[in-house]
Amino acid sequence: MSPRAFVPRSGPFPSSSPRSSRQSRPDCNLEAAVAFTLAGKLLGDEKIISIGGNIARYMFEGGFQQMNPESPGYGGWNWLKPCDGERMTIFIDDNSWACICSLMLSKLLDKPWMADRGLLTADMLMRLRRRDGMIATCVTRQDDPLKPFGDFYEDEETACAESPHFGGMGAAALAYAYLFSGREEYLEQAKFMTERIAARMPGFEQISRNCKSHAYARMLFPLAVLAKADPDQRWIELAAQVDDYYREKQHESGAIYEWEHWETRGFRTDTGIFDKDGDTIADLLYTCNFALYNSWLAWKSIGDRRHLETFEKLADFLAAIQDSSGDPMSNGGWFRGFDFGAQWDWFGCNHDISWGPYVMETGWTNAPISTAFSMYALDFDPFELK
Repeated sequence: MSPRAFVPRSGPFPSSSPRSSRQSRPDCNLEAAVAFTLAGKLLGDEKIISIGGNIARYMFEGGFQQMNPESPGYGGWNWLKPCDGERMTIFIDDNSWACICSLMLSKLLDKPWMADRGLLTADMLMRLRRRDGMIATCVTRQDDPLKPFGDFYEDEETACAESPHFGGMGAAALAYAYLFSGREEYLEQAKFMTERIAARMPGFEQISRNCKSHAYARMLFPLAVLAKADPDQRWIELAAQVDDYYREKQHESGAIYEWEHWETRGFRTDTGIFDKDGDTIADLLYTCNFALYNSWLAWKSIGDRRHLETFEKLADFLAAIQDSSGDPMSNGGWFRGFDFGAQWDWFGCNHDISWGPYVMETGWTNAPISTAFSMYALDFDPFELK
């Protein structure tokens, strides 16, 4: 296999009038900073590395992270825009990515202060623990600044904290912060959360955003990090169960089928893009992207070749469908979904109102895929942090 490690351009943009979004999400930008930095190291190109550093500095210096020690949100990253005083929205999954990427960038760019900023985010996640011990999926003072910080967005959906999408990312970030800092409280919280989430296996019914395939793609992240941080064989066994699911649902092309759709198809945002089990549709925003990235982490953490084999088969598929149109806005990138059946083309559906067939996400889709390819080509171990 020789996967291409092109760094994507910007997005998202509609096919009718190509353009780049003006949104500045911390998680997506910091993921892109890691992707550029690793691609630059792979190609031996300091200019590309400097682009990664510039993106990171823009996020760190642009006011997106709450740096007021008196604020309850101290260390947290505001969604989409710089913090507006105390008014901010904190999502656990986005902030977990920001934490992990900050720690990675501190080593990749030799900037120890970036690690300090990442550990501030880990501390903020610890402060967002609910009475049941899980971390809140989202806290906000955005809609009503008179409400106390910590009011939940989704009072009726707090089980989402036990989903791999939200709680799993929080556990992964805290376990990664433990590897970096050695602080036992991070590890204990990560283990507690991962056990709670693993108790939902194998079904994950009604607690993940889109479908069972998405849940499994996310679940491997905390398991891979914990397998490195904690000698308990349980994490390795659970990671093997996730890989078993991948293998069961992996098409001969390498694509992973979407399965067991849970989100109501009511023209809401962030739905899945398949209609029924067995549809030849690959989701590159929620499933294939994270399955690729996390399989590499599992290979480096656990050393079981099954994870490498799954990675390589999926990477072959993603390399085969990488855009080669020559369009400067999309060449080298990946769009939202792909029909790996008879159509063999990019795919969009009318109930996924946030995304068209020719829309791409810089962060969750293109950065993790590009980063995974670069890690493979460099044989990069993301756990060599000290």
